[in-house]
Amino acid sequence: MVLTVDQKLELVQKELEDTKDDLRRMRANAERDLQHHEAIIEEAEIRWDEVERAVHEFEKDILKAISKKKGSILATQKVMKYIEDMNRRRDNMKEKLHLKNVSLKVQRKKMLLQLRQKEEVGEALHEVDFQQLKIENAQFLETIEARNQELTQLKLSSGNTLQVLSAYKSKLHKAMDMCINLDKEILLRKELLEKIEKEMLQVEEDRAKAEAVNKRLRKQLAKFRAPQVMTYVWEKISNGDLEKSIKMWERKVEIAEVSHGEPQDGQSFMSSMFSFRILVFGLRIPMFGCIISGRNLSSCFNY
Repeated sequence: MVLTVDQKLELVQKELEDTKDDLRRMRANAERDLQHHEAIIEEAEIRWDEVERAVHEFEKDILKAISKKKGSILATQKVMKYIEDMNRRRDNMKEKLHLKNVSLKVQRKKMLLQLRQKEEVGEALHEVDFQQLKIENAQFLETIEARNQELTQLKLSSGNTLQVLSAYKSKLHKAMDMCINLDKEILLRKELLEKIEKEMLQVEEDRAKAEAVNKRLRKQLAKFRAPQVMTYVWEKISNGDLEKSIKMWERKVEIAEVSHGEPQDGQSFMSSMFSFRILVFGLRIPMFGCIISGRNLSSCFNY
């Protein structure tokens, strides 16, 4: 089957139109992809600037304070305040993005409604305008999708930040409890130290008294002179003789009472024996004094 020239021309024109349509679609897709990548790069640059600014603020406001007051409660409170401020700013940003997404959705609905109304009225749209509307619609959809992803990312980041904040709050409560326990222990140690100091003062007073008593006893010991050995022996012999004399006199008294047949009552007998023992004890005292002084016994009793 041989095609005529008109048929060939019609096929060529149709092929040309298809090729032009493909080129327009490719151009539109390329422009959309280019705009999408440019938006991603712009967003990345904005996020990078925000990260650098946040790092700079954190180093300026927090790290310097922490390095100066390491381990203090004030440094912990500053970190907690910084995290809370970051969460607050992210919540505000999230709310703004949410409102913007809502606004974009409203605009999209309006444009779709206008397009539908134009189609219903039967107004003919030029192909270029229709393609432009499609491109704008695709751009709006991509922007909405990007904002939704960013909103989701912010929600995840906010959740992680809340977890970190909760962990820091728990650590802060533990640190506060430890601080309270340390204050109580310090108070107990101070009371114990005061008690020990009082006991040390009392011990020092007792030591001074003991030293005074020791000095006095040493002086007495230095002045003490032990009796001679022979004097001590003579005293022991005299003591034995006196004991024998006491027993002998007691025996004589008993015999005398029996021989007279008038035994004394127990009270008079005990009184006599007590008087006799006092007499003997009175003799011993001057004898002991003579021995201590080193004098002769004959000089003590005027023998």
